[in-house]
Amino acid sequence: MNKPSLTIGMATFDDFHGVYFSVQALRMYHPEIMNETEILIIDNNPSGAHGKECRSFSNHSPNIKYYPEPSPVSTAIRNKIFEHAK
Repeated sequence: MNKPSLTIGMATFDDFHGVYFSVQALRMYHPEIMNETEILIIDNNPSGAHGKECRSFSNHSPNIKYYPEPSPVSTAIRNKIFEHAK
C-alpha cells in the first residue's frame, strides 16, 4: 500500500472482540476505502490473551498494523496512534 489516505487507530486493553468487530464493520460497511486505509492497533496489554489474539488478527491483513505498548497503562496511550500513523 502506498501512503494511506486514512488512518483508523484504536487503543485497546484486553478487548480483542472490540478490535475484531470494529475492523469487520469497517470492512463490511466501507469496503470502497479499505485499500487506501491503514488500521493501527495500539495494545496496552500485549502479553495478555487478548493481546495475543489482536497480534494474530493483525497478521491477516496488510493494512492492519499492531503495536505493543505495555507501559504506561493509561488513556495517554492513544497518542501513540499519531506517532505511528503514516
